[in-house]
Amino acid sequence: MIKEIFRAIATRTGFVPGTTLHFGRRPQDAPDRCLLVAFNGGGATVFDLPDRMDVLVQILARAKDYHDAYADSMTAFDALHGVAAIALPVLVSGEAWEAQAIEAVNPPQYIGPDDKGRAEWSTNYIWRIKDASL
Repeated sequence: MIKEIFRAIATRTGFVPGTTLHFGRRPQDAPDRCLLVAFNGGGATVFDLPDRMDVLVQILARAKDYHDAYADSMTAFDALHGVAAIALPVLVSGEAWEAQAIEAVNPPQYIGPDDKGRAEWSTNYIWRIKDASL
């Protein structure tokens, strides 16, 4: 379901997969101004609810200009934080997922410049996901 989450982020934010939005890693030729969607760390499953899980998602915004990176972080934050009950795009026939809630763990945080001096902002989210195909 992580590909479905990535597609939902693209749809809700307007960033373009493969150009201004990257999945899992940034290619070497990625533009200076772009977002990375990473699935770092655990999450939670609920023994009593096997069709439910929490998925931790990190969005890293990067740009040459500090304010541009912040603005992109806030675009994602405004599009995702507090959203509830959305169907994720169906990418595999017979599989359907619903984001019951998307919650930012923190507002966008400046994490410093990367190795080329570009500003980076990070925001972590909990996606409370339900298997909607059942």
